[in-house]
Amino acid sequence: MRLYRKVLSQNRELTDSCATPESKKLHRMYSSVSRCLCKAQGFTRLDVSGKTLYGLVDLEHDVMDLLLSHFRRRYPGYEIALENKKKTHVIDVYGGVKVHDMGVNSYLGLGTTPPDSIDPLFSTYYVSQNIRERRNTKLMDKMMPKLHSRRNHVEHLVNNAGVKITDYL
Repeated sequence: MRLYRKVLSQNRELTDSCATPESKKLHRMYSSVSRCLCKAQGFTRLDVSGKTLYGLVDLEHDVMDLLLSHFRRRYPGYEIALENKKKTHVIDVYGGVKVHDMGVNSYLGLGTTPPDSIDPLFSTYYVSQNIRERRNTKLMDKMMPKLHSRRNHVEHLVNNAGVKITDYL
């Protein structure tokens, strides 16, 4: 708060162009918080359990209230539950926010066993994101590093799951 007051007391043209060290620091802090919120809004995957959408986030900054209100505007009529650092933040249909000192799985009663490896997470990600109609192999071969494309066994398993020899004929 002191930094904000100090920047406000300075010359307006200098602070708008980030010419002072304090305004540069405040601008970097603002950009970092905005980046964290934008990344969380774009990359948070929500699952459905009845009338509740739930997910897991790992936020660098305290932007949970902004993230919850974003998902509430995006999905009206659903209760949103997000877990961050072993606390579950819940926003109901009317906008009331509650914080629970438990994981989202125990809050919803889904079970508390964490996955042993990261492979199930990637397989569920590829099932929801890897749509064959959108597949652009020319662009993927051009943009993806060769070493990664040869060793990515999760994508290989998902792409070849359920493929029969008659599909190639």
